[in-house]
Amino acid sequence: MDNERRDYILAMKYEELRQGLQNDSLTPTEVHQAYGWKILEVNDKINCVAEMITESFTMAAEVERHFHGKPNKPAFYGIPVSVKGNFFMPGYDCTIGFSKFIGMPKDVQCSLVSTLIELGAIPICLTNIPQALLSYACSNPVYGTTENPLSHGMTPGGSSGGEAALVAAGGIPFGTGSDVAGSLRIPAAMCGVVSMKPSESRLLITHSHGGFPGKCRLGLSFGFFTHNVGELINIFDLYLNSEEHLKFSPRSIPMAFDMSKVYKKEKLRIGYFSEMSFLPPVPAAQRAVRHTIKMLEADGHEVIQFDIPHPQLMAELVLKNILPDGGVYMKELFSGDIVDNYMKQFLLLLKFYTIYTVAQGAEIPDCIRKVASYGIEYFCPQLATMCRIGMNSIPELRYMQEQTDDYAREWYEQWNNLNLDAMICPSFPG
Repeated sequence: MDNERRDYILAMKYEELRQGLQNDSLTPTEVHQAYGWKILEVNDKINCVAEMITESFTMAAEVERHFHGKPNKPAFYGIPVSVKGNFFMPGYDCTIGFSKFIGMPKDVQCSLVSTLIELGAIPICLTNIPQALLSYACSNPVYGTTENPLSHGMTPGGSSGGEAALVAAGGIPFGTGSDVAGSLRIPAAMCGVVSMKPSESRLLITHSHGGFPGKCRLGLSFGFFTHNVGELINIFDLYLNSEEHLKFSPRSIPMAFDMSKVYKKEKLRIGYFSEMSFLPPVPAAQRAVRHTIKMLEADGHEVIQFDIPHPQLMAELVLKNILPDGGVYMKELFSGDIVDNYMKQFLLLLKFYTIYTVAQGAEIPDCIRKVASYGIEYFCPQLATMCRIGMNSIPELRYMQEQTDDYAREWYEQWNNLNLDAMICPSFPG
């Protein structure tokens, strides 16, 4: 392929690319070659790719042989797509940034990837993630550190940082990702691309590493990265309205993506908050909320302030749900392996939380940690909260789950009483 043809393909927007493949003015093979070249160029600059999926070039040729010149092509026919590094791919490791998992390739495929393949897309690479999927610094000792394509030396966010960085750099038409506590939303905000975390049961997948197996009441969800809102709407429309989606992800809610609601003429009632007392957003994050609100009001929508119920309780419940076993799983995960530089402070906190001192491994009684938390409160209220939330018994775990359900119910009741359609909030406090 000559450079002019390659640059022509890479300059196309997602919908132009999709239509070009559908009407055979482009072929999957040449599109794949163009993006294969672009991915290598981008990766040399920002280190966002963990591995290339080498058989993808054969897949592109095979898809072209089956559908070129024929009508009724699959929805994503011939479109290259990147795969977040915690999604299982047969024949490829899923290290989540730990050397102990190198050389242990998976023999199953992530159901989201299976759906995309059935719809004609071609997975071309696996992207980088933070170690253990726990940081918004997208770095691990196995594949190194991913930089933000908009500002080298800065982070693209995490945990879907490699995906967002690759999309932002023009290295892929759209990307994939997962989100428990911001792993789609934080990289989207930091890289200037678009994403959304659907409700948990809207898009459930199998065969991926969720970061902390056996999670409690926190909602794990999956989604995509695009360059603009229209592209994201199109991808959700094609993906969620396909038969293949429920075939590979049968636990998802069998509800169509209703395009008529996307373009309805009625104005919306939108809740918002810009303050979070536990972790106050920086001024830039607050300004972004205020700016968004002004644009919505100018467009005729009704904007209503939403009061977060019991913010300190919310913070405690989030931390308890993240570490319901007292951090034992995480401590064992890091044990005996290289710790990424950006995770060392977290690991120190984790060791303290799991009632062990760093030096001797001696137990710190729960009562002492709680008393110490009052002194810590003055210089780090977040760490003080971590000191107070330890759970030491099954009854405490059961009560935490009950509290979480009650809290969620209170949140939903306020949402319903205000008759809200959507919520605007800071994408990330920092």
